[in-house]
Amino acid sequence: MDKQDNKDPSALEVLTDNLAHALLEWEQSKREERRWLTVKRIAIASAATLFGLIYLAGLAPNLLSGEATEPTVAIIDIVGGIDDNAAASARKLVPVIERACEATTTKALILRINSPGGSPTEAERIMAAVDRCKALKPEMPVDAVIEGMGASAGYMIATTANQIVANRYAIVGSIGAVMSGLDASAAAERLGLSERVIASGPLKATNYLFTENTPAQTKALQEVVDGMASEFRRQVETARGERLNAEFPDLWSGRIWTADVAQQAGLVDQLAVLEDYLKATYPDLKVHNYRPRQSMQERLGIEASVRDGVTAAVAGWLNPKLH
Repeated sequence: MDKQDNKDPSALEVLTDNLAHALLEWEQSKREERRWLTVKRIAIASAATLFGLIYLAGLAPNLLSGEATEPTVAIIDIVGGIDDNAAASARKLVPVIERACEATTTKALILRINSPGGSPTEAERIMAAVDRCKALKPEMPVDAVIEGMGASAGYMIATTANQIVANRYAIVGSIGAVMSGLDASAAAERLGLSERVIASGPLKATNYLFTENTPAQTKALQEVVDGMASEFRRQVETARGERLNAEFPDLWSGRIWTADVAQQAGLVDQLAVLEDYLKATYPDLKVHNYRPRQSMQERLGIEASVRDGVTAAVAGWLNPKLH
């Protein structure tokens, strides 16, 4: 056997082999890095595209609706319960009223109402915004069109309009105030429960769940409700003026009427659906709906939408409602 075949590899050959192996591993690692870098770039680009689409989806309704570019009748919807957490809240509607009123293209304003009522304080803020609009543009007609229901605080808002129109089958009225609360004192007594209430005065601890109101407490609450009802009545009398049939039976009883009876009482000026009223009254004007502008958080549902039930219940006992 040739002695050359049994020779060990030289140091140079070993070094060369190791270097080649190292270069191969380095190349493979670089390929892996480039592959992961590509994957990361694709992931980042996809995420950016997704968030961009979501952002545009949130803005699209506002961008597409825009502001009117020609003379229009501005329509503002007041729908559902009037409450600080509702769609028909002052927080949402006041900016809409101001935006519609300040638009140079707005030649008439219509409040489209379908509400059973709610918070008088929220209604007052909405009415104040309408009054400011009327002061800013005294020549501009402001109408209310009641669709479905315009009761209590919903009707109160309608009284700020120059004309009140109602669908023939709409429900109108409920002029007054009510304060409600649970009285579980009898149930507590049967169960042997009693509520410890320490108050600074005899009228302070009123409408507690397990403690029956005293006659003085009930009288004090009745005075509050009567005071609010009197203020509501004054608003209706002032707004409707001579059009109001002050001698109409049960006018201030808190009841509701169909639109035709409400017209007899002077609570409504005419009966018509919105489309017919627009054609007859504003035939040369386009119609533009003004809606609240929603934030991105609201559109994605990030903002909290679940209320604290216990807090709402307690607040309801002491917070008067117009309904």
